[in-house]
Amino acid sequence: VFCSTQKTLALGVPLAVAFFAEKDVALVLVPLIAYHLFMLAFGGVLISYWTRRNEESATPAPTT
Repeated sequence: VFCSTQKTLALGVPLAVAFFAEKDVALVLVPLIAYHLFMLAFGGVLISYWTRRNEESATPAPTT
């Protein structure tokens, strides 16, 4: 989950520059950047969900 957001642009930009003509690189990078932003936002949502779930399971049950 977390590795893909860190590696997307770092690997995708050099590959796009190497494989595509200079005029086409921008068109290839637009979906790559959109995917990167989506994965960052999705990762943020997952982190908040997992944190909330762990905090709820870590709180002791009230005793009577």
